[in-house]
Amino acid sequence: MRNIIRFYNENRLTFWIIVLIILFIIFLLHFFNGLAREESKRNYEASKNRENSNTTQVSINKEKETTKPIISGEEISNTKKTNNNNIIESFLNYCKNSQIDEAYNLLSSNCKEVYYNSKEDFKKRYCDTIFKSDKEYKYELWSSGKIDTYRIKIFDDILSTGNAKNGKFTEDYYTVVKEDGENKLNINNYIGRQYIKQTASKENLNINIEYVDMFKENYTYKVKIKNSGNKDIILDTRSKTNSTYLTNSYDTKFTGLLYENVKSDLEVKAGEEKELNLKFNVVFRNDLNIQKMVFSDICLDKSNPSQKTEIEIAI
Repeated sequence: MRNIIRFYNENRLTFWIIVLIILFIIFLLHFFNGLAREESKRNYEASKNRENSNTTQVSINKEKETTKPIISGEEISNTKKTNNNNIIESFLNYCKNSQIDEAYNLLSSNCKEVYYNSKEDFKKRYCDTIFKSDKEYKYELWSSGKIDTYRIKIFDDILSTGNAKNGKFTEDYYTVVKEDGENKLNINNYIGRQYIKQTASKENLNINIEYVDMFKENYTYKVKIKNSGNKDIILDTRSKTNSTYLTNSYDTKFTGLLYENVKSDLEVKAGEEKELNLKFNVVFRNDLNIQKMVFSDICLDKSNPSQKTEIEIAI
């Protein structure tokens, strides 16, 4: 034991130099192994991102090539497909690149009237909300016929964000319509406007349906009401929830969402003319074939609730 202690005392400096060298070598090994692991991880994530990006691009291209709607309607021609694709992609790329004027000019006049009365409003409520960061998109034909509607999915650009795990996306529906011979877009689930101009009357009450604004999840009708008598009329007493409705060729009923109207909307004073927006619980389809609007709970004299009548309007 004394020999070991004497040996240590005589060679103390050398001993600690060797220990430090060994510790330094161990540190370097751990350091370079860590670098290698990080590099391997980065290469793996980059490979996965490229794989996801390629998969997305294949999906995008596949959906762009489709000419068959997934909900209703007939297959569209390749020429129509190309024209529809061109305006959709132009609009989306303008939004991505903050080219607000160019994107806004592709909207139909009805879409501007319904949603975006100015470029500033469109920028604030659509572009700045959906395109806050780099985006990619894909779309597919959802419904075809007189008008073609596409389902749009807008999601983060994987290559720019590096986030391959984020599955969130914004879904919208775009409809391609003709306006002055040019293709225009309705966006934000707005399908389009159809003019009706049908009228029905009973006693002193005249109801004129001007047009319908069709959205993916509802139809909203612009209705003009005229009371030419001397008694106040109630268009719907709202004692029931299904007394104002639409029907189609299969006699399916689509109920009016009159709870969205205030009570005074449905009261027409003696000699009064007014306009109403009446919303109905209709999910859009090209082949829906709505045929009439029915008001089955009209009170012709507010002071006499028993004086009821019904009006049907062919549309």
